[in-house]
Amino acid sequence: DVTGGDVAFPLSRTGLGIVLTHLVNNAVASGAGRVWIEGRAFSEGAVLTVSDNGPGISTGNRDKCLEPFFTTRRDAGGTGMGLAIVQSLLLAHGGEITLEPSDAGARFRIVF
Repeated sequence: DVTGGDVAFPLSRTGLGIVLTHLVNNAVASGAGRVWIEGRAFSEGAVLTVSDNGPGISTGNRDKCLEPFFTTRRDAGGTGMGLAIVQSLLLAHGGEITLEPSDAGARFRIVF
């Protein structure tokens, strides 16, 4: 589900595609059956929230999930670079990504 699709972000279409592809693919690979993408514009900037209904990220992995080379799927070919690349791309464009608390699934918030 996508809401706020008309919100402008200071990121190229390609860059936004990289960010969303990583987040959605991670959700699906973790077992999510549904992903919500919400954009909101504010006078100070914009916020993009990507949430899913998968199992979420365990408490022990929450603080590490954005670190380079951290993966829970090495046996499936994971390199642990996906979220680190997303974070670097966003930082280069004045954005910041955080893993937010969620009652179910994972929820990432990107603020520009």
